[in-house]
Amino acid sequence: MAAMAPLLSELIGLIYEAALEPARWNCFLDGLADTGNDARVTFFVHNVARPCENVIGVGRYPDGMEDYVSRWAPLDPFVHAARQVPIGRVNYHHETVPDPVLRAGEYFNDCLKPRRLGFRGVNLVLERSPYRTVRLAFSQGDNKLSRLAAPHRLITLLAPHLARAVRVHRTVTVARQTRDSAHAAMDRLDLALMLVTADGRIATMNGAAARLLDEADGMGLDRHGKLIGWDAGITALLHARIAQVAAFPQAIGVESDLLSLPRPSERPHLEVIVSPPAKTALALGIDEIAGTAMVLVCDPIERQRAPLAWLSRRFGLTPAELRLTELLIAGVALNAAAEMLVITVATARTRLKHILAKTGCHRQSDLIRLAWLAPAFRR
Repeated sequence: MAAMAPLLSELIGLIYEAALEPARWNCFLDGLADTGNDARVTFFVHNVARPCENVIGVGRYPDGMEDYVSRWAPLDPFVHAARQVPIGRVNYHHETVPDPVLRAGEYFNDCLKPRRLGFRGVNLVLERSPYRTVRLAFSQGDNKLSRLAAPHRLITLLAPHLARAVRVHRTVTVARQTRDSAHAAMDRLDLALMLVTADGRIATMNGAAARLLDEADGMGLDRHGKLIGWDAGITALLHARIAQVAAFPQAIGVESDLLSLPRPSERPHLEVIVSPPAKTALALGIDEIAGTAMVLVCDPIERQRAPLAWLSRRFGLTPAELRLTELLIAGVALNAAAEMLVITVATARTRLKHILAKTGCHRQSDLIRLAWLAPAFRR
């Protein structure tokens, strides 16, 4: 046991590295295969009716893995036996599939035998549900039973760590898939979206935001990666809005007022709303966006026409409500909008109240955010 300690320590370290960085699984499996005699190791997720659909990793496997996955996995009796063996306990291949059964099958005669691949080994089922089985298999190059005691003992010691690593692997994979889907949804929009921390540092952003910051016209980054405006006063106001929303990142009702950022180029001001990430996630149709505040930036020069037809269909706004909505979305103050529509301010407030109630918004900036993100809703 003492002689095995350095190897065991190294393999355990590789297991936890691989849990966080899946590309490292092959390093662990190569190391495990090195402990055997011309051994090969496979680590699979067997989905129902699709054995080996998800290859977590392989170690020292000869050429032909793709052929095995596509052709031979459905015929592999060890894969089928994995549906019955106890979870978390290392088993010998010949205990799960007796030699006479193996030798009588197509897998042995047409796959293993022509390739001179050994069939003695051990396997470990780490997870099983009605939908999938996670299985590690270690096969020796020769078929001597006496050589299986050492890998059996080693994999038994590694089993608890592998079980934990599989859970971490699954959690990390789901998190990365969620992140990737969020990024893809964000990048579909021309609207600049930036996920920021409470102190204004960029956590992630879409392509439109990257282009906007590269221009550094009205909004940019300081040397610490924090969002800044044209001058110190605008920057302080922007950071105050971020801190306001970041205090309640999961809230739906919190929304900063529309903020206008002047630009050195004297082009029309950038329009900015700081919103809870939960709101943007809802708009983009994804489960969540981890973070504290989402900064949405609209360049009036690039802004598309307000999605009035969609707003009308989706929320049943009347023609009068739509006319007011169009002006508000364009950044016109309520008093000015009332004058343009030749109605009293009181009438404008009443219409705005009806518009907010129909759209589920809480304030004018919330309505603007809804319109800005309408392309995502309409997909």
